[in-house]
Amino acid sequence: MKSKLILLLALLATQAIAQLPQNWWLQNKALPVESGWGYQNLLDGDLKDKVIIIDFYMQYCKWCYYVVEDFNRLKSDVERWYGPDKVAFIKIDGQLVSDVASRYQVMYFPHFTAIKAGTNGQEHSHFRNAVRNYETLKEWVVEVMGDTPIVDSGYMEQREGEEVRKVQEELQSVLSDLRVRGSDTQDVAFIDVMKSVSEQGIKDQRKLEGLLKQIELYKLSNQDESTHDESSQGMSGMTAFLGGILMGAIASVGFVIYINIQQPKKKQEEKHGPSDAKRKKSKKQSDEEKVA
Repeated sequence: MKSKLILLLALLATQAIAQLPQNWWLQNKALPVESGWGYQNLLDGDLKDKVIIIDFYMQYCKWCYYVVEDFNRLKSDVERWYGPDKVAFIKIDGQLVSDVASRYQVMYFPHFTAIKAGTNGQEHSHFRNAVRNYETLKEWVVEVMGDTPIVDSGYMEQREGEEVRKVQEELQSVLSDLRVRGSDTQDVAFIDVMKSVSEQGIKDQRKLEGLLKQIELYKLSNQDESTHDESSQGMSGMTAFLGGILMGAIASVGFVIYINIQQPKKKQEEKHGPSDAKRKKSKKQSDEEKVA
């Protein structure tokens, strides 16, 4: 009975492999490790002082095949960001090199494990997200790398670009929320609007400063200690500049509202003549001149 079960499993495995590209695991660009002693030699030698990202796979695992492209992209980007002297990617067939798979209690495939640098194989963590793609793997690896300095400025520019885009969206939201509220008279409406703009402007300015401060702190976290001490005395010129843009935009909105309110009044006077108050004032001045 046992031999029949083994034969059945072997047939199923053969069928599964037939449905995948031949030798698909060779597409994985990570360093192959083919034995337990080979893995230990890497821990004692070339990879001793590096963070190691391990991809455990099986040859008939279709999900292992599906993630290869994203894993290769991750390997390329992470090695460029942190440098190949700080991180290494290896791949291990969990079925053929079962002693290493057992060491890290690999129960399913694909299984991704991160090893701490200089610890002779001590596990940092393993990837737990059910969604296996470039973005989720990248988030995990960046967390694993922690405070490791980033050597590629392209990554920093990408992250800063994302933060600036968030600030731009916040600014757009602030400006689109400025509306002229209805009132009994145009003058009162103008006062209401300016009061609203002023109060909202203060709130939005504080909100903006908070967002920009987050960018400052993120940038400072990647600078050396001396630069941090110098920069932490206040917000950068970019922060002040964007803050000025916000307040200037709010003031401009208020000015445009005021102009729009005053123009109908002027047109009305040109069409119908001066208001009652102005006519009374003019008549009073004429009577006083006659008395004199």
